[in-house]
Amino acid sequence: MSKKAINQALKAYSDIIKSQQEIGREHDPTPTEFFAVISSTIGQASNSSADFLMNSLRILEAITTEASQTIVRGQFRSLSSVYLQIITMSTDNASLLKVALAALGSLLYVQETNDGIWSTVQALQCINVLLTFLEDANIKLRKCAIDQLQRLLTLHYNNSNGNNGNGKGGA
Repeated sequence: MSKKAINQALKAYSDIIKSQQEIGREHDPTPTEFFAVISSTIGQASNSSADFLMNSLRILEAITTEASQTIVRGQFRSLSSVYLQIITMSTDNASLLKVALAALGSLLYVQETNDGIWSTVQALQCINVLLTFLEDANIKLRKCAIDQLQRLLTLHYNNSNGNNGNGKGGA
C-alpha cells in the first residue's frame, strides 16, 4: 500500500464530496464528510479489490477519531459488520487483515465507554475478533490486536478514573 495509492484514493473521495457540494459553497472536505462517503462505499466490500479496501480502511482508520463522534457512533453497527465481513473474507491477506483490525480498533475507540455499547452483541463480537488475533501465527497481526486492545483498555481505565483519555469517548 503506497502513499501514492492512498493519495489517489483521497483525491477520488474528495472529488466525490466536492461534486455534491452546492455551487458557491465549495469547501475542502471535512473528516466527517470523508467518513460518510467512505463508510457508505466500503459497504460493498465483497465487490471491492484488496487494494481499494486497504486504502479505504487506512483512510477510515485515520479519520474516525477526527470525524463527528455522533455520526461515527451512529454508524457503529453497520460499519463494524462490514469490518467483520472484511476480516472474515481476508484470512489469506495479512496486510488487509492488519488494516481492517486497526480500523476496527479505531471504531471501537471512539465509542462511549459506558455500558450501553459495550454490553451489545456487536461490540462483544468486535472485541472477540481482536482477542482471537492475540494467538495468530503472524506476529504483525498479533501486535496490531495487542495495540488495539491496549488502547481500548487504557481509554476505559482513564474514563473509569474520571480522566477522559481521548477527550471524546467519555460516558
